[in-house]
Amino acid sequence: MTTTEPIRFDPVDPVFATDPRPFYHQMRDLDPVLRWDDHQAWLVTGFEPHLDALRNPDLCMDPREWEGYEPPTDALGKRIAELDANGMGQNSDTDHNRIRALVSKAFTPRAVQQLKPLMQQILDELLDPIRSTGKLDLVKDVSSIFPTRVISRMIGIPPNSDRERRFRELSDLSIHLFSPLLPEADRAVGLRAKEELVDLVSGVIDDHARAPREDMLSALLASEEGGERLTRSELVSLVQGLIMAGSETTTSSFGLGVWLFLSHPEQLDFYRKQTAGKRASIEEVLRVQFPGYFTVRYARADTTVGDKPIRKGELMFVSVPAAHCDPDAFPDPDRFDLQRDNRNHNVFGTGLHYCLGAQLASLELETAYDTIFETLPDLRLDAPNSEIRVAPRFTVRCLESLPLAFSVS
Repeated sequence: MTTTEPIRFDPVDPVFATDPRPFYHQMRDLDPVLRWDDHQAWLVTGFEPHLDALRNPDLCMDPREWEGYEPPTDALGKRIAELDANGMGQNSDTDHNRIRALVSKAFTPRAVQQLKPLMQQILDELLDPIRSTGKLDLVKDVSSIFPTRVISRMIGIPPNSDRERRFRELSDLSIHLFSPLLPEADRAVGLRAKEELVDLVSGVIDDHARAPREDMLSALLASEEGGERLTRSELVSLVQGLIMAGSETTTSSFGLGVWLFLSHPEQLDFYRKQTAGKRASIEEVLRVQFPGYFTVRYARADTTVGDKPIRKGELMFVSVPAAHCDPDAFPDPDRFDLQRDNRNHNVFGTGLHYCLGAQLASLELETAYDTIFETLPDLRLDAPNSEIRVAPRFTVRCLESLPLAFSVS
């Protein structure tokens, strides 16, 4: 189906960003695989079609397959493009499988579970100075720092160091490069930030090569599988990608999740009573308040998604949060319900590009929610819901702030 009606998919529109679900429903009603003529692309909002797209081997994440791709002509653009080509995200064939085999040992459930004491220590470091105040801004004081600090410790960067602070600033600027819709001026800022981030990552790798230590980065440097090892470019791409994606998405999910829980006290009570098996609850939070807007795919061959023919070279925006409020997959989809059967969810992706850091993100969020809700008595919103703002960003849906209050004994 083709439509001439305007499509309201605009992450920088405050109305859309605050609650995009009404717009997702409108777009899905028009067509779950919709031709988006404004951007010469396809927009997928239905659950089954989004699975088709993410599992389709003819759709990839390499922008060089896009008919609208323009190869960079400047030195910076060429350097970043070469780095991206060596990353897991763009690779969909043999190199992807080789890199994933080398890296996956660092992200097994057992390996990740060993990080829980570190996560708890970092949360305590952030919360202890404000426990006597009765107030905090969750975004400013905790969620914007916590994920970056976890990853920084995993790769041997000291807390509160200039390097850690700069990593956080640069990841915030460069993550928007994931969006083909980014205005050219913003893209230039993102490229410069990513270049500096790559240089910082390279310096950290050099430090570890000279003096190996007991952390994830040294393990990756030493990783070998079937005689294969990571190349320098692959390692740099992997670590900067981990900092970018692992920091911003978890920051966003943490803030949005606390807002969601405090707006639904009956679900928070249920969560607090759980003693184990909280992964399903975390996944329901992510289903309702997903941190992103879409993932991008490029057709490297003629194919189909749903009932639509997709031509080689075309661009597709696959909206994971829209798919997860599809009533055909989730009855009463806008209802936040920790007891719902959501086993068919896809919040960490599917197929070849299933999120490598899914275990890490789940444990970070569980540890963060447990700590916030168990150690800050009578935690509550310190502003009306109508005053809580979502930042206008192209890629990640993130709160600007979340004022909270709690009782002080």
